Amino acid sequence: MGMATDMSRLREEIDRGKQERQETLERLRGDVERVTGEAREALIESRVTRTERAAQLKGSLQEQVQEIVSSVTTVRQEARELVGQFAQERVERDAESRAKRADALVGVREDVAKIKAEGAVTRAEFRAELDVARQAWAGEATPASAPAKAPASAPASAPAAPAPARAQAAPAPAPKPAPAKPRARTGEPDDLERIVGVGPSTKKVLVSAGFETFDVIASSEPAQLNAALGDLARFANVDHWIRQARELAG
Repeated sequence: MGMATDMSRLREEIDRGKQERQETLERLRGDVERVTGEAREALIESRVTRTERAAQLKGSLQEQVQEIVSSVTTVRQEARELVGQFAQERVERDAESRAKRADALVGVREDVAKIKAEGAVTRAEFRAELDVARQAWAGEATPASAPAKAPASAPASAPAAPAPARAQAAPAPAPKPAPAKPRARTGEPDDLERIVGVGPSTKKVLVSAGFETFDVIASSEPAQLNAALGDLARFANVDHWIRQARELAG
């Protein structure tokens, strides 16, 4: 719309210049005819020589031509200025359009990153639940070991079988870190899903552990958040969460 308006305005300026030049030419023709008539009348009346009258006519014509040249030069200069102004406005519009597209692209990338992070957390939660279900099923399906019976027909002279080696005791599992102590509520709960990487399930875990606001998360240590998340801590970038919480809280 802006480009069409500028082009229309430029055409109007050019047409106006043409019209002014045409009027100047017509006025010049009228002046020439008038001067010619006056010259003829003067020749008849005063019997002035043709050489002197021609010189006077030439000077008058030169002045008229100079006026026409000056008018055409002015029109050309105005046309150049209009073209330059139109080009500058087009450059500014293109720059503004590129900036808007860049902002929109940044927003899309942030949304995609958030969706990916939430998907990773959801997959981690599903895998953890699946592992728990598999362990529970394996515990129920393992039969109790029965004492082995000695064979009845074993000969007395048969050498005694060596006693089986005592099974090596499995190492005790490393103790899990104690969960973070729930903090006292400092105000209304914040929308923790604004933090990139925190989805509905992770938010529920954090809130149940006492991390309900951005201020609480911003003032926490990474180890506290990892302890509250448990198995989900492997898929969480708590350092990045703390930095985001500080920005959102500020």
